[in-house]
Amino acid sequence: MAIRVYEAVLVGLGAMSAMQLAFYFVQRARRDAGIVDAGWAFGLGLLAAFYAVVGSGDPTRRLILALVAGTWSLRLATYLFVNRVLGPDEDGRYAMLRAQWGQRAQLYFFIFFQVQATWSVLFSVPFLVVANNSAPGFRVWDALGILVALVAIGGESLADWQLARFRANPANRGKTCRAGLWGWSRHPNYFFEWTHWWAYVLLGVGSPYVCERRLKSAAGGRAKSAAPSL
Repeated sequence: MAIRVYEAVLVGLGAMSAMQLAFYFVQRARRDAGIVDAGWAFGLGLLAAFYAVVGSGDPTRRLILALVAGTWSLRLATYLFVNRVLGPDEDGRYAMLRAQWGQRAQLYFFIFFQVQATWSVLFSVPFLVVANNSAPGFRVWDALGILVALVAIGGESLADWQLARFRANPANRGKTCRAGLWGWSRHPNYFFEWTHWWAYVLLGVGSPYVCERRLKSAAGGRAKSAAPSL
């Protein structure tokens, strides 16, 4: 069911735009824009699954993509939904924007939600590369990609759990979390989030898009070195 890359991107953009439009109306009804964050994370998982279905790459690697990105997306979206949507108050960032924007708040939030849809598609480019990586068979790079993803998702989950546990204790109100992973890094959840994206770099090794870029660079270098000096 492989389709052209630009077609996949256009379909993905349309789907993300429609989804964020629906979330915008939820925001409008609840006066709580926190749902945009959960929607962004969930949308990336949907894009990864879609690319895995329509991609032209190795079937095993496309399955790995769907499982890795789907697990990451579902965990993060659930965490954001529970902590930023189900809470009694709107996230402080969005409450501040709502107050600053005043009567134009709904217009600006509409634009903001649609920008998030575009960002989802831009962030999904690594998924496209992996989904169209035709290198045959299960390789060492794939195993390393899975390992990095497991460590990253597990580490981020642990960091979020430790922070939630710390905040749940009334005695810690106003204090900075230094428990567990938070004693080693100010933002271990961000570190593992950054690490997670390297999994797709490893899964994308050998992709025709990556190889084509390397070949063009090499060919350009040889052409310059072979050119006669004037």
